[in-house]
Amino acid sequence: MCTLLCILSYTPLYAYRITKPLPVTDYDERGLVIINDNLEKLWDITNGRYNQTSGMFRQGSTWHVYGGFQSLATIIAVTQNVYAHITNATNNLWVIPEAVGVTVVNDAFVFENPGDYFGTVSIALSALNGKDYFLRCMNTTTNIQQGYVLGTSTSGAGNYSIITLPLYLEDVKAGDTFQFQITCITDGTDPTIRSAIFYIAYLHD
Repeated sequence: MCTLLCILSYTPLYAYRITKPLPVTDYDERGLVIINDNLEKLWDITNGRYNQTSGMFRQGSTWHVYGGFQSLATIIAVTQNVYAHITNATNNLWVIPEAVGVTVVNDAFVFENPGDYFGTVSIALSALNGKDYFLRCMNTTTNIQQGYVLGTSTSGAGNYSIITLPLYLEDVKAGDTFQFQITCITDGTDPTIRSAIFYIAYLHD
């Protein structure tokens, strides 16, 4: 008689659960809000990242600033091919309903925290027919233009022309100051700024 001996073996499987983050009222050493304890995440060992497979991510806030103005007729004194700050005589052209982590000083924007930021700005302007204007965002601390410029050609003093410029502010340092600036490449004709709107928010370190 033959006896069949079966030896069963198994390989244990382990599941790793990351400790719940602290409540949203807690901050890390850089002042960043820590994700609230309603969100649980599993660690993806292979890819070295967190995975959220269900539910929604709710973010309480982030550093940001938005504002603008409307129904105005602010003339910006320009020199051909020389950029001028978009502001008024009292340096309070831009109305800012909300700013978190950004201080507005004389129509310039001082960023209190480092990182990359993104957003957009649009302006409506008018000028004599056939004048070409370009808009840019300038880091006046480093004297470096942020990204590219975009422009428009005007069609008469009674008509509005729009410039919409996507923004990406890269490697911002704490204390860096930014301005929106405009120039005319045709000649020195001053544009009249009628309205504007912008939004900038923190993206990542």
